[in-house]
Amino acid sequence: MKDLTLYSPIFGDMPVAVPCVKMSFYLTEPASRCARGVAQIIQLYAGLVPSGAIRGRVAWDDDDDEETYIVPFDIRDARLIEAEFQPQTFAGMEMYTAWLLGSESVQATGYSVTIKLSDTETETKPDWLNYVELTLPLELVKERTTTVKDLFVAVLGTVECRSANCGLSLDFTTGVEPFIRADVNARLMRFIGLDGCYEHHHFSLGTKLPHVSWLTYSKAPGLTRLFDTPLETPDIGEARSEVFAGGRLFQASALPALGNVNSGAGDLGALPTLDRALAPFTVSDTSYFKWMDAELAERWVDRFRDVTSGPWDNTGLVPY
Repeated sequence: MKDLTLYSPIFGDMPVAVPCVKMSFYLTEPASRCARGVAQIIQLYAGLVPSGAIRGRVAWDDDDDEETYIVPFDIRDARLIEAEFQPQTFAGMEMYTAWLLGSESVQATGYSVTIKLSDTETETKPDWLNYVELTLPLELVKERTTTVKDLFVAVLGTVECRSANCGLSLDFTTGVEPFIRADVNARLMRFIGLDGCYEHHHFSLGTKLPHVSWLTYSKAPGLTRLFDTPLETPDIGEARSEVFAGGRLFQASALPALGNVNSGAGDLGALPTLDRALAPFTVSDTSYFKWMDAELAERWVDRFRDVTSGPWDNTGLVPY
């Protein structure tokens, strides 16, 4: 996966983006009501994180919005996590943002947590959704596929999610995205199974799906009703589908697909068929894709339009 590891001379030719598996969860409840659930998510995630792999947290200088620094943070300290996510702490809070990192030097390692919570944002933005993102190194998904999926499912059972997805993505070194975004964008139409790595949708996603991926979950009433009606169920090919946590959970293939079009993208599994089936429920407004120009965003949204699905079991087809 050397083609997906990005370097920058600005950072001493060190890796600034590494392949990973990314889970994105869009939460329905305000911060004060989901805070304890977020603490449980972190504790579930910590069970897959080696000792010392998450050692820092990005903090800000209150007197200088541009100044950030790293403070020690032990993700395995349950008392620390529980104290951080007390409901009363978030009551009336306009915004809480946290990045938990795999290194005190903010170097991307594949292990990271992003949290964006508000207790009041829906007062002016009714489609706002709180957000938790977890990343894991790519090698973990092939070594322990069931464990990775189990974590995704466990989170869905812990907090109330409007939607969620999980697939291949990039873990960025903090602060580098503006410098390497052109390199990321140059790869998106080559690796069509890759998460777009764009700005999170939580600002106004509402009932829409962010995008279809290896694992996709939705609690949108229209989608769940459609799949509960046998005569109207859309064709999802060989994708697996089940009712879970009041919504519908889909798995497009045995392993997360990369979809390298230069080699035929044979590892996609049922992702193209599933993407087309869920298109009416998926966000398509290109204004969501902050880091892409309009033409690329439109092409990326439609990337599976004329692509044929492959076998669900892509174990021997993925390039990792």
